[in-house]
Amino acid sequence: MKNYSKILAAIFIFSMSGCDILDPQPISDISSENFFQSAEHVEAAMSATYDVLQSNSIGRDFKASATAGSDEADTDPGSGGNNNRMNRHEVNADHGPARDLWRELYQGIHRANDILERLPGVSDPALEINNKREQLLGEAHFLRGFFYWNLAKWYGDVPIILQTTTSSDPDVLNVERDPLPEVYDQIIADLTFAEANLPESYETNQFTRGRATTGAAAAVLSKVYLRRAYTEFAGSNDFEMAAASAQRVIDNPNYSLVAPQDFFSMFAADGGNTVESIFEIQTENIELNSGDDLYREFEASENGPRARARIIPNQKLIDAYNANPGDIRKDAVLKPMDPAQNSGFEFYINKHDVGEGQLIPNLVILRLADIILVRAEALNAIGQTPEAINLLNMIRDRAQIGNTTATTPDEVFQAIQDERFVELAFEGHRWHDLSRFPANNFEWGRNELATAAEVSFMDENQTYQFLWPINNRELDINKNLRQNPGYN
Repeated sequence: MKNYSKILAAIFIFSMSGCDILDPQPISDISSENFFQSAEHVEAAMSATYDVLQSNSIGRDFKASATAGSDEADTDPGSGGNNNRMNRHEVNADHGPARDLWRELYQGIHRANDILERLPGVSDPALEINNKREQLLGEAHFLRGFFYWNLAKWYGDVPIILQTTTSSDPDVLNVERDPLPEVYDQIIADLTFAEANLPESYETNQFTRGRATTGAAAAVLSKVYLRRAYTEFAGSNDFEMAAASAQRVIDNPNYSLVAPQDFFSMFAADGGNTVESIFEIQTENIELNSGDDLYREFEASENGPRARARIIPNQKLIDAYNANPGDIRKDAVLKPMDPAQNSGFEFYINKHDVGEGQLIPNLVILRLADIILVRAEALNAIGQTPEAINLLNMIRDRAQIGNTTATTPDEVFQAIQDERFVELAFEGHRWHDLSRFPANNFEWGRNELATAAEVSFMDENQTYQFLWPINNRELDINKNLRQNPGYN
């Protein structure tokens, strides 16, 4: 039955492919309209929507691009042109990852829209057992909200499309970008519906960590509210909403911090789906191959006279770990390299190591430590600094580095950002953490391998690169799309 469902999912994907991302007209006789006939069909369509998360562009851009552009990493100038452009803040409107991520996220949105439009008309008794219909609707809303959340972080204003579309629809061919406040409203609406209708867990641990749950929806909501709280269109109680959403995750019995000795197990090729994991992309232990972009970016090849990875730890991050001797996270995050390999680097990234079996680890998207720090930051912002300190110390205690010395709100805010830097390194958060405060992050740390003439700093004239450009191809297709400032 599982293989049959996979076949159905493949058929659904085929029926939804072959067109521009904003006009995905079916290319076979099996269209979405005549596909949705049973609960099993809906499950297959849902599987196809989750499948978007496994695309190379999403894996690469969630982690690799967000890492290469931040102050936690440098790039090897001898490999990976896209990463070097991110690291030097030289992205332009032809940037390949910006094109691919836009298309993949809208592919996911289209598939979620199709489920939300067709599912209410599916008559199958199986959908009425154990709130299955509500669960599937919740999953579709979660995934759509999650896809829009990432569009908002990477591109700012984006078109809001909430219905199934075809290439003949002029409203799609000429769609305009909707203002970011409206995008946030839609994200919050989707995630709020999802949290109210999703289960806390599923029949297997893998499904609990790999499918949308009420905890995953609350976790994303906490991050959405926290990010919006710093914008000019912030809601009056966004910090409170962020703190409350995070607390619902913390109170959820399905989640707890892993023990210090198990920290690396969250990211190991033979690990994953731990009690700390809230949502992670399942790879099913497939073998590494040339198409797995994320792991090619981070993985160090020690074959030959010069070991090499495309993205490497920044000295700033190395110093941050060395500042706290005994920090158990250092060995889990940084991989010492044999000087005999003549790599020129002291460390490589260990968090996404494929191990001896060359098996791809799961991609951890949300975990409890992140949400604990989200609540700490939100509470500190509304004057509840003592509780924020307690939450911060929970993370530091697990790392075995002792309590923070920060006491004032400003000190605690900085201590939380510093803790996110070392706790969540190379998990795709740092770029977006920095972009929440662009005015304070003009300089991002230099590429240690570059000469002074080659170094590019982000200054007050470059903060526009916190948002990616709309690819030129999309602008050529749709003349109503506006380019982000700085890329014209």
